[in-house]
Amino acid sequence: MIWFTSDTHFGHDNIIHYDKRPFKTITEHDQELITRWNSVVLPDDEVYHLGDFCLHRSREIVDSILLQLHGIKMLVKGNHDSKAVTKSPHWLFVTHYHEMMVDNQHICLQHCRKMKWNKDSEGSWMLHGHSHGASPATYNILDIGTMLWNYTPISFEMVQNQMKENNLNVCGIT
Repeated sequence: MIWFTSDTHFGHDNIIHYDKRPFKTITEHDQELITRWNSVVLPDDEVYHLGDFCLHRSREIVDSILLQLHGIKMLVKGNHDSKAVTKSPHWLFVTHYHEMMVDNQHICLQHCRKMKWNKDSEGSWMLHGHSHGASPATYNILDIGTMLWNYTPISFEMVQNQMKENNLNVCGIT
């Protein structure tokens, strides 16, 4: 399976208050996000993390978190991702932007929302994070921030269903 997520902000104390996340401490937050991630992602699944993975500057802590999370993990770098995050060997790859095809659907992945992207006029989707739910879904654009999806990654099928529900012209469907 293919999964998407962003803005997990492991180790970021202020994120609990900023997003009004339902956790008392950052330790509880981090452990619950790991538990919820692993409740849906299997060890051989692909997970595209669209940035702001972790605030930790310690490579050992970053590696420890990544080793606890199921899946083959790719990072599309966010504005809070330090060198300790981006240099971890536990990512298959790290990039600022990524394009992919899933079931004949072209998808562009970036941390920050863009209003124009490659093949946007041909039905391509833009998946992003960064806005913490402040950017509503619009024509083929979806915020996949963890706080919007019960603090779990969301599957390609869930993205596809959300695009259809929002009447966002999925592969010509209106």
